[in-house]
Amino acid sequence: MSEPGLKEIKEQLIKLGEEVNQLTEVMNEKSADELEKIIVSRHLRLYADHEDELLPQTLERCLNINCVNNQRCHTAFKKILENVHSSIKTDSLQDAYNSIFDELEDIKKKLDNAIGTKCYNCYSNLEEELIHQWSNLEKISGKKGEGNPSHSFDIENTVENILKPLSHKIRLMILVELGDGSAGFSELSEKTGTKGGHLIFHLDQLLETGLVVQNKRKGYYNLTSRGQEVLSIIKEIR
Repeated sequence: MSEPGLKEIKEQLIKLGEEVNQLTEVMNEKSADELEKIIVSRHLRLYADHEDELLPQTLERCLNINCVNNQRCHTAFKKILENVHSSIKTDSLQDAYNSIFDELEDIKKKLDNAIGTKCYNCYSNLEEELIHQWSNLEKISGKKGEGNPSHSFDIENTVENILKPLSHKIRLMILVELGDGSAGFSELSEKTGTKGGHLIFHLDQLLETGLVVQNKRKGYYNLTSRGQEVLSIIKEIR
């Protein structure tokens, strides 16, 4: 065979080798991508199953147990979270993100209508839970969801339900005392030096804004998760 013919064959073999290498790389990348999807999918299912198990505690954390609408809201909130968990168990990560995003958009509308009511705190707690689940999806999958879920910040509500209730020394003293654990009316009266109707007035302010909850059967007062969070922030900035 002539020298030019050998050179041509050599060039073709080199080109063929390069094409085989490229094809192998593509196949390896595809296999790696498929493997990653399977692993992420399994982790998401495990996460969703775990969240299902924690659902009773999550609902208890979100809702006001002393509210007359507790049972009705319990059913509604449970359905929302179950639907989100179901979407996480699908093979489509974006469907899971879409499900959470749609629920958050709906909650923001409800928050606008609930300003100044006891419902605001419960919807705010549910919003926080869904944002937390969005964040967990991003951590597990390593992929950012489309959209930017964030807490609704309403200046009027912040003033009415946080700043105004804590603008009085007695109410702040109550919050600090309950930060150490539950306390009864007599104990709070002794600690704050406030008695009768005066103490009831301040307790009502904290109860109405969802910072404190009362166990009516035992008569003790406790901080809600919202109250604990507010107290923690106050301690950090004092």
